Amino acid sequence: MPTITEGNLTFTFPASVQAAKYDAWSFYRNQFQARCSKDNKAVDIVAIAGNQTAWLIEIKDFRIGGRDRQKEKRLPLADEIAQKVRDSLAGLVAAKFNASVPTEKNFATQFVNCSEIKIILHIEQPNHTCEVIFNLSDLQDKLKILLKAIDPRIKILNIAEMTKYPNQYPWKVK
Repeated sequence: MPTITEGNLTFTFPASVQAAKYDAWSFYRNQFQARCSKDNKAVDIVAIAGNQTAWLIEIKDFRIGGRDRQKEKRLPLADEIAQKVRDSLAGLVAAKFNASVPTEKNFATQFVNCSEIKIILHIEQPNHTCEVIFNLSDLQDKLKILLKAIDPRIKILNIAEMTKYPNQYPWKVK
């Protein structure tokens, strides 16, 4: 079972799902990030389920110091996510042809050959209602507009939401 940790969150995928921490790939770090244009960004996790569905998963955990961390960002969150998705897709296509690490090249080839792409924003916010940083409904509406050409049904999840629908997504989060 592949397990990927991002900050305080651990994503566990069944053996039938291929998953990788894309922003840690050698191809992304050494060949793409600063060499194809500049300021390229990457989603946190890419996954392939059943050789048909390609998943792009971005993770944001604002439970500790969230409001301050978001103020440091120069882009609004929806724009940042859209840029990460765009740049990750470009990077994965380039990796299919040019990655020097065979496992990354093979993964990118399988990813690009999938029949559908799904985008997930996994976001954790403080539990106190007075500290909610984002209105998730508004954020989802903005993301649907920005990413409509890639995935018109983008989902925003958190641990509580995944607990309600435990079998809807091919991974678990703790």
